[in-house]
Amino acid sequence: MNKIEIPVDRAIELYKFVSVGKLMGGLVHNMNGPLHSLGIEMDVLNFLMDKGIESVSEFIESLKKRLKRMEEEFERLNLLIRSTSERVEFNSFIYKKTDINKIVKQELEFLNANLYFKHKVEKLFELLPDIKLDGDLSENTLLGLQWFVQGLVEDIEKQKITKLKVKSYMKESKICVEFEVGEPGLSPGFTQSLKWKNDSLSTEIGNLDFGLSLALVLLDSGNIDILAEESSPFKKICLCFPK
Repeated sequence: MNKIEIPVDRAIELYKFVSVGKLMGGLVHNMNGPLHSLGIEMDVLNFLMDKGIESVSEFIESLKKRLKRMEEEFERLNLLIRSTSERVEFNSFIYKKTDINKIVKQELEFLNANLYFKHKVEKLFELLPDIKLDGDLSENTLLGLQWFVQGLVEDIEKQKITKLKVKSYMKESKICVEFEVGEPGLSPGFTQSLKWKNDSLSTEIGNLDFGLSLALVLLDSGNIDILAEESSPFKKICLCFPK
């Protein structure tokens, strides 16, 4: 059986580019939407200007609403660009974060670049407010979290799952983030990856998801507990971060 043996640090460098490449098509699609909306709003503003002002108060109110919508579209674009840049180049300013809720929500928003996930999956959030880590996430731990969520989203599409519930809570001085999917549950390949751990990255070609396995190695090295149901297929997975 053919095997790949790759040092973890080298695998991380390689998969950074793989991760970005996997999302670029959907990312372009999601950038086109805000740009199209901005073009429409600008056309309407030009029309209102050319039409003339019959009522100053009505014009100001309409202008405020359209500028607000344009601001929201610019923020969406900014989020997509910023999230993409974080996957290409890390530095201490970018990856030192403590708000797990914000990271998970931002990650899922960015992964709307997966068009099945964006249009077909109902996303429910039950996030305990004001829970933050006492220290910062390391670069590798944040990468592990991002790639784990990306692998989850890809498996949701593969399994044609239409519901994802994300819940955060405190448990024994740890911040836990629970992901629960609907029927038919996660794939056997995802389940196999969850059961696989090693200090170096070694996988049989075609048997395990490379990115997900690497994500689990990084989470494990950051002392993140990875808990899953005993039953198969899995429908519920929990990541617990030391506070």
